[in-house]
Amino acid sequence: YFIVRITYNAIQSSIYMKFSKNKIKTDQEQALKSLEQEQEATNTMIKVLKAIEATIRVDTYEDVNFEKIQKALDIYVNYFKGSQILTKPACDERVFILFDEHAEFLKSHNFGNDALAAGRHLSLCSDSLQPLATTPQQEALLTKWRTMTT
Repeated sequence: YFIVRITYNAIQSSIYMKFSKNKIKTDQEQALKSLEQEQEATNTMIKVLKAIEATIRVDTYEDVNFEKIQKALDIYVNYFKGSQILTKPACDERVFILFDEHAEFLKSHNFGNDALAAGRHLSLCSDSLQPLATTPQQEALLTKWRTMTT
């Protein structure tokens, strides 16, 4: 009986150790996969932010392309809608900062003497950015942009 009990305990311990090792390995693989997905999503966000920045930051008013800016913002908002990326709030804030720079650039150039077109552009972009607004400051910026040409 004693030998059978020792053998049973050894087998039970061996099975438990094998199961534990497999569970730890599976957990580590899942954590690594999650980190890789987060890194990939963050890299994609940064690429889109750079594209937005490239379309917004221009030297002269003649270089401003309303449609490209609107499209870049729409892509950002729709592509990352509902994503649970940890860096998304910081990236969203960066979009608001960039667009505020753009709005101030338009204002400093007297809206290219076409306040109606600039106002429409600012309103459309504000509507696109609305889902990203999570702070009172961001909401205030949206209101500012919508009323900037009036």
